[in-house]
Amino acid sequence: MSSPSTRRRLARACRQTERVTFAYAGPRGSGERRVEPYRLVATGRRWYLFAFDLDRDDWRTFRLDRMAEARSNGWRFAPREAPDAAEHVRRSITAGGYDHVARVRIEAPKELVDKHVPAAVGTVTADGRDRCIFEAGGNHLGAMAMHLGALPWELTVLEPPELCEVMREQAARMLRAAGDPAAGPITV
Repeated sequence: MSSPSTRRRLARACRQTERVTFAYAGPRGSGERRVEPYRLVATGRRWYLFAFDLDRDDWRTFRLDRMAEARSNGWRFAPREAPDAAEHVRRSITAGGYDHVARVRIEAPKELVDKHVPAAVGTVTADGRDRCIFEAGGNHLGAMAMHLGALPWELTVLEPPELCEVMREQAARMLRAAGDPAAGPITV
């Protein structure tokens, strides 16, 4: 969990357009980051900093609970043209940092799916009145297949194609576990 003092320090730096430096322990490595902070975004469970990363020359999302020693040295910057902070954070936490991104068509209206799938899990986009496209990231296709299979609606995998094969394998394994002779022999 991020500390209130870190949130206050970053909020002040966003308001005053002051560069910030901090130690960051991300999923793909640790190190010092130098950024131009733009907005703090809360997702309900976590706080994120949306900022322009000076060393990577791009917009990035940082989890506050992975930061340490956040400090501003008083250096001011001219604000850049920025994408929508909340949308950027939402996309980066649902698909951006994962090995795989699944896109599936769900046979249910967007409004209904939104009520059952938290925004931090994936993005839901209307695809007509009675169906939608769900997009979410994950590092393990088997876990993604299991979570998608738990959804209460009919769905069609649009991508990646490898997810279809994993779902077929899981479905056959479950049918065998339920004693369905049509599912073929159990192999280990």
